[in-house]
Amino acid sequence: MRERLGEIGNYYGTLAVLALMGALIGAAVGVMDTVFGMGLNMVTALRDLRPGIWIACMPLAGLVIVFCYRRFGGKAAHGMRLIFDAERGKEKEIPLRVIPMAVGATWIAHLFGASAGKEGVAMQIGAAFSHWIGRRVPVCRDRTVFLITGMAAGFGGLFGAPVTGVLFSMELFAAGRLQYQALIPACIASFTAFVVSDLLGLPMFDFAVQPLPLDLILIGKTAVLGGLFGLVGGGFARLLNTARSYVAGRIGNPYVRIFALSCVMSLCFLLFFGNRYSGAGVNLIQASFEGGTVYPYDWLLKILFTVLTVAAGFVGGEVTPLCAVGASLGAVLAPFFGLPADLAAGLGLAAVFGSGTNTFLAPIFLGVAICGYDNLPLFAIVSAVAYAVNLNQTIYPWQERAPGRALLHCFREES
Repeated sequence: MRERLGEIGNYYGTLAVLALMGALIGAAVGVMDTVFGMGLNMVTALRDLRPGIWIACMPLAGLVIVFCYRRFGGKAAHGMRLIFDAERGKEKEIPLRVIPMAVGATWIAHLFGASAGKEGVAMQIGAAFSHWIGRRVPVCRDRTVFLITGMAAGFGGLFGAPVTGVLFSMELFAAGRLQYQALIPACIASFTAFVVSDLLGLPMFDFAVQPLPLDLILIGKTAVLGGLFGLVGGGFARLLNTARSYVAGRIGNPYVRIFALSCVMSLCFLLFFGNRYSGAGVNLIQASFEGGTVYPYDWLLKILFTVLTVAAGFVGGEVTPLCAVGASLGAVLAPFFGLPADLAAGLGLAAVFGSGTNTFLAPIFLGVAICGYDNLPLFAIVSAVAYAVNLNQTIYPWQERAPGRALLHCFREES
């Protein structure tokens, strides 16, 4: 009896310490998210003043990024792969230099017009800091707990979507499996980071999307859209991974690789597209929700330039570009389905994000965080269908993917 009471006491004591650590990690990461996010807004505004000058210098900026990572980066050059390797025990430590290296390289990429995101850096910020804390406070031997806690804080604080941050971090390492061991510290860290970044004035996405009465016709339209979004998100992930491997195999020198592809993107922007497809794609998201100009090809070109940016070796992420692809595609498809453009944009944003990252729960709550909880049933439908048809693709090739998840596998087992 005494031993049992001791075990219970140890359990709740550990839980209390993890909860406290989650709050501390969330507060620190919330501050770092705010600095990072406001810095991104500043360099974006600076680029928008004279886009031609900055974009013309993109190849030189790429060379600076490669030099800095090769000279000072060390393991930080592995980016998100380092986080996955740490979770699987292949790497014992995530150096804190990941934080300034990733933040600085992303600011440079955005300033000079590369089509890069920001969520990868936010999650690296959280994971690096949390993992560093976890190695020095031996309250929990499970390295995954601190990694998930930090990533949840990074995502929740930067995107203003704390529930999404928790679920995305718990789903990310292994598709189709939630890692509940980090639930309490991850929740506390994500909500703390959100509150801190909000108090410090970091802008968040928030669009008032009016819900529609739910009926069979609307459910059917949403399901069809989910299939289309799922194919686009899965295709984006497949193309991204293929291009990254192909370009790295054909152009082994990272300096030549980033310079050559930067020249291609810079010329395309200067001659044809201007500043439209630079950065994370926030401009496309806002235009899709607010009735701005959205061209039928916006989503396709955003995919193309994001793939080129990642294949070249720029730092940032792919989630916000994924959201931009989904939102602009949704706005384009809205008239064909008889749906309001803002609602279709929200469905596309969530579903393409989910199908591109091979997650199901996180996109539902990202959608409702941006568009309102009255639309929860529609986001559940569109995310479920998109997750089912994406053929197990993901922008994170290091993600553990269950071989039995695809429907074709089930049919083969039956036969």
